[in-house]
Amino acid sequence: FKMLADLPLSDLNNFLGDEHPQFIALVLSSIDSEKASQVLSFMPDKDRVDITKRMLNLDLPLMSVMELESALEAHFSKREMQSMGEQINIQKVANILDDISETERLNIIHAIESEFPGKTKKMRKLMFTFSDLRFLPDNYVQYILSEVRDIQLLATALKGVDRELLEKLQVNMSARMRDMLTEEIELMGDDVTKEDVETARKTVVGYAKMFAMERNISLSTLIPDVSAQNGVVS
Repeated sequence: FKMLADLPLSDLNNFLGDEHPQFIALVLSSIDSEKASQVLSFMPDKDRVDITKRMLNLDLPLMSVMELESALEAHFSKREMQSMGEQINIQKVANILDDISETERLNIIHAIESEFPGKTKKMRKLMFTFSDLRFLPDNYVQYILSEVRDIQLLATALKGVDRELLEKLQVNMSARMRDMLTEEIELMGDDVTKEDVETARKTVVGYAKMFAMERNISLSTLIPDVSAQNGVVS
C-alpha cells in the first residue's frame, strides 16, 4: 500500500471516502499511524467506530505485502493506478523543492513549466514559499508577523525582496515594529550570506505553516497561479 501511503492527506481522504469500511480498515492498518489517525478523524462518527472494529479484527500479519498490493491492483483500473502514481510523483517533487533555496526552486519551476504546465501548476499548489506571503489576507500576515518577534531575523529574511512583498509586510506591522525593522535593515552589514537569508525565510514560512496547521487552512490555495509568480529578487 505504498502508493496510498504516499498520497497527500486530502487526496487519500477523498479516495477512501466512499470505499467499503473493510477496505478502509485494511488501508489504514497498512500505512503510517499518524496519517491513518488523520484519515480516521476525517470519517463520519459512525464509520469511525466500524472501521476501528474492523482494524482490530484484521488478521493482517497473515497477509503478505504482495497480497496487499495485488488486492490494490485488482481494485483499481490501470488508468486510476497511473493517475495515483502521477500524483505521488508530483507530491514528492513538491516536497523536495520546498526544502531547497527559493532562488533555486523558482529557477527549476520556471525551467519546467513550459514543458509540463499541468504538473507544474499542481506541484506549485502543494508548495508555500516566503514570496507567497504577498497573497495572504492581511489578518493572516499580521498574526504571522506577531509570532516572529525577532526583528533581526525578519530583516534578514527581507534582504533583497521586491517592493511588493516588502510593502505587503510593512502595512501589516505596527508602527513600532516598522520603525525597528527599518533601523535593523539600515544597520545590516554586507556580511549577511544567501544561506542566512534562506534560513531566515524558512523560519518565517515555518510560522506561516504552523498558523495554517492550527487553523486547518491550506495556504497554497491562496496562490493565484504558478505562471504569475515573479519570485524574490536576490
